[in-house]
Amino acid sequence: MSEQPKILIVDDKAENLFTLERVLRKLPVTIIQANSGAAALALALEHSFFVAIVDVQMPEMDGYELVELLRGNETTAILPVIFVSAIFSDEYHHRKGYDAGAVDFLSKPFVPEILLSKVRVFLDLYRQRQRLQEVVAQLNSVNVEVIALNETLERKVRERTAAMERAYDELALLDRSKSDFIEIISHELRTPLSLVVGYSEILLETPLIAGNERYRQQVQTIVNGADRISEIVASMLDIVRIDSRALKLDYQPLSLASLFAGQQQLLAKACHERNLTLTVDGLDVLPEIEADMGNLVKVFNNLLLNAIKYTPDGGAITVSGRYVPLDGVAQGFVEIIISDTGIGIDPTAHDLIFTTFFQVGPVAFHSSGKTKFKGGGPGLGLTVARGIVEAHGGKIWVESPGYDETTCPGSEFHVLLPLHPGLTKPAAVTQRALELVSVSTDDKG
Repeated sequence: MSEQPKILIVDDKAENLFTLERVLRKLPVTIIQANSGAAALALALEHSFFVAIVDVQMPEMDGYELVELLRGNETTAILPVIFVSAIFSDEYHHRKGYDAGAVDFLSKPFVPEILLSKVRVFLDLYRQRQRLQEVVAQLNSVNVEVIALNETLERKVRERTAAMERAYDELALLDRSKSDFIEIISHELRTPLSLVVGYSEILLETPLIAGNERYRQQVQTIVNGADRISEIVASMLDIVRIDSRALKLDYQPLSLASLFAGQQQLLAKACHERNLTLTVDGLDVLPEIEADMGNLVKVFNNLLLNAIKYTPDGGAITVSGRYVPLDGVAQGFVEIIISDTGIGIDPTAHDLIFTTFFQVGPVAFHSSGKTKFKGGGPGLGLTVARGIVEAHGGKIWVESPGYDETTCPGSEFHVLLPLHPGLTKPAAVTQRALELVSVSTDDKG
């Protein structure tokens, strides 16, 4: 009796390997685990696998590097690889995975039935290929049977592809249902929160409360807490709209100098309490851009609050900007830089900080409050900022030499925005603008 087909699962976390194996046990296959890219490469050279399921983010050798090495080896060049990742789930990383040589890309948490459906395709392909090889070896002179088997294989692939498309449609329906559910829940939350805030503000004006400092502070705490919950609900809704590409932008002429003047006024009290200097320099010479003002206010408010939270008392925050012209293109870009003298960000977290719920440092040691030093939060602000900037056809990134609470190396958040997002395809012009920004930064250094 021939041995069962082998499947390779690769992840540096034991719990993820356990989850994958529990799902794949439903198939008549032999499951072999690897907890690193190096171990997976060695196993791929030793065994014949019909498919490999690989986690993208692993230490030392990540999934992209592993697939490139597999593709470069004659023995493993045709091994199908399905990527899975909980962090790298956007279009850029999907495209990067396919460019590296993967055949599919799943985001965690994945739907077990969809994973099984995809694996069954390659299991069927593997079995048909094995059967085909046997037939060719036994009946080498009978081309008719070989052609028939090929047709059967193609038909099965078409059937499986159609099944996968149906599964994707069902998943899209589930995503829409999830978005609708969150919209409903947010509405149900906002209504009682509005009542709490409204009646609390009425209480603040009553003589009994207004004349008693203890009572007044207690009621004000209720108002502040309800306002904070409302902000978190709004941020969660923004993330749902961004993820489902349902974020609607109302483009209007916008002066960035005016926007930041409003932010300076809004954050003046917080900066005064923390003895922080907030300086806005050079934005008055920038051209107007076409943008959604309400959403860009969210972007820059989140970035400024982030700078305030991670800059020690007595530090400085500076907002500067410049125009980035593009030769031969009917539009240019503006680059806004928000720099601080704060504790900095570890280079390994430069991309992670823009992912949902990511926190810098141990959550247990975070203080409460939106503007306190190292104040805690739900980890939604930078995710919302990235989604809004990219919806405008721009880019956002951070530059920091590292994290150090003693030397405070600081951080720089860069936001690149097109003047007129609708004039040309954002991806094409944004890439060119990024190249110009990079060259200009190198020359300056």
